[in-house]
Amino acid sequence: YIIQRGDNPASIARKFRVTASELLRINNIDDPKKLQVGQRLLIPGKVD
Repeated sequence: YIIQRGDNPASIARKFRVTASELLRINNIDDPKKLQVGQRLLIPGKVD
């Protein structure tokens, strides 16, 4: 998933029916404030 303007961990997690903590963990993100528009995230349970 490519982060869009206005996205945050909770909103992205809701889109894919996962928890925000799971989303951050699988992407090795310690500080969610460092997410940037255009950044690519892995989605737990989704095969690319």
